[in-house]
Amino acid sequence: MKRHGNLFEKAFSRDNIYRAYLDARKGKRTKRSCFEFEKSLGANIDDLYERINSGIYRPDKYFKFEVFEPKKRTIHAPSFRDVVVQHAIYRVIYDIFDRTFIDASFACRIGKGTHKAAKYVKHSIQQCDGESYVLKMDVRKFSTRSIEVFSGRSLSENKRSSFR
Repeated sequence: MKRHGNLFEKAFSRDNIYRAYLDARKGKRTKRSCFEFEKSLGANIDDLYERINSGIYRPDKYFKFEVFEPKKRTIHAPSFRDVVVQHAIYRVIYDIFDRTFIDASFACRIGKGTHKAAKYVKHSIQQCDGESYVLKMDVRKFSTRSIEVFSGRSLSENKRSSFR
């Protein structure tokens, strides 16, 4: 793999942090956290720059809340300040990593997204013959439980098994 230099300096320059703020605020201009950050924008950009470059920056604790669409889910969200830092990193590493992804990877990619992913899945399913199977599932507590993965062959052999 090719080595890329000066990524830290590129990601955490004042200019890139400001541009990351502009990216982070898209769709969030009416949110209180964005407004609070924007009230002292220059000071907040300078504070992030100084803390990151001096090595004392630490992410804030995540906000925990629940949503009920379509069912109850617990969400852990970063502070707006931390989202700005995430965007600063993303802006620098995106091009490096994007070219290594397969074409069927749609999340967080420029020109991709959920609509193109759905279109891709629909097209792929239409190309399948009558002997193929599609398994739709939601894995509960995915990040905290180990998951046993079945091969396509064992799924077809055990198609009467319960996957509830």
